Order: sequence, then C-alpha cells, then structure tokens
Amino acid sequence: MTISPEEWGSYSYSTAGKSVKISWGMLTSEAILYFTAPRDRSPSIKPTPHGDVVYMGDLPAGAASMEALVPAVDQAIAEMSRHPRHPGLIVFPGLSRGKSAQEPATELRLAAESLLLMLEREKETLSVLYGYALPKIGLWFSEPSWGGQMSGIRLANDPHLYHLRADLRRMDLIQCDATSGRWLNRIDVRSWDVIHTANANPEMGDIQICRQKMDLEPFIGELRNLVQFLKKAGGKMVTIERVE
Repeated sequence: MTISPEEWGSYSYSTAGKSVKISWGMLTSEAILYFTAPRDRSPSIKPTPHGDVVYMGDLPAGAASMEALVPAVDQAIAEMSRHPRHPGLIVFPGLSRGKSAQEPATELRLAAESLLLMLEREKETLSVLYGYALPKIGLWFSEPSWGGQMSGIRLANDPHLYHLRADLRRMDLIQCDATSGRWLNRIDVRSWDVIHTANANPEMGDIQICRQKMDLEPFIGELRNLVQFLKKAGGKMVTIERVE
C-alpha cells in the first residue's frame, strides 16, 4: 500500500514576477535528508584551554564557557566553508515558514539538476520509509513514528547502549559505548520485524519495525519543473521562500 504523508507546505522559487513551487512534507524531507545527513552524530567531549566543548559528530553543541564555545563554532564554520554546499541544501536551504533566501539562477539550476540526477538514480531503492512503534506502552506509541531516531535501547546480555535510526531506505541499530556515547558499530535491521529490548523499564517492551511504500515520482516531477523554470531565468537572482 502506498501512503501519501501529510504535506507541511511548499518551497516557492520566484524571479521576474513568475514562480514555481515544490511540495514539502515528510517524504520530500526524508529524501533530501538521505543525501545530506552526516552519518555520525554521536556525542564527544574535547578539552580546550577554556573548558570542555561538547560535539555532536563534527559540530559543537555546547561548552563549559563562551570562551570555549565561540572558537569551536568559528572553526566549524571555517571548515564548512572550505567544502562546497550540497545540492540538496542549495535547493532546500532549511528555511522556516515565511523566511526567504536568494540564489543565482544558474547556481540554483546546477544544484537542482544534480539533485534530480541523484533522485532518479536512487528512486527505486528509496521506495521504502522505515519507522518504529512501541505497542506495549499504549495507544499513542502504537502508532508508527516514521523516520527519526530513538535512543537509550538496551539488548539482552549486552553492555552497550543502542540508538535506532529510521530513514528512507535505512533502518540502523547504532551500537554506542555506554560511557562516552561514541558510535562503535552500525547494524542494518531492515529485514527485522521486532527488536527485543532488555531495558530496566519493562513497560517499554519490544520495538516493532514498520515500513511504508513511498512514491518519489511526484517530487521528481516538481523538481524537473523547477529545472525548466530556472533554464529560462538566465542570470537572474531567484528568491526561495518557505510558504504554507
């Protein structure tokens, strides 16, 4: 069965009084996240002369003092600036509703064409969105949570902590060191139906793995329309806006 997730709104691309829109919802968000998300978001702590800095993957997330945090943030920004932006982050810059950004039409078109190529190449394998449910806890948690992650999972006779990450095409059980939180191993559990937990709270129960069939073709069609629109825009600037 194919399920069409509720849409969250649209991205609008306008120039010279004309515009096109691309629908934005759970499916499109997960598709872009698949290409752009960093693989390692595990926490770590790095000492500095002004105190410890907490990192999530490669990005600073907090510190003992502003004197420690500011240089860490500046360094992360400098390192990011040395790498070209991912096409998905150019076309869909992560705007909140009502906010806008501008990009040159040519650069935006190249990014959209690159993203379109990636999606067309992966559309068959990106046909399943994974999720999870906790039916033992109650009605609210028995409904599948599509995408995202769940932390603090324990398995029987295993000293490690586990995170469960669900995405398009991916369902991973991440093994972490119980003390540092550092990722140690990633287990592909797409073929599993249930994860048998051994958490201290027995009410948590087992985790049920859920799947739903996804159709990327409407999204790909809207992206094709954007490419054609940008081809006619020439060297103009394009305003990108997140709308209802």
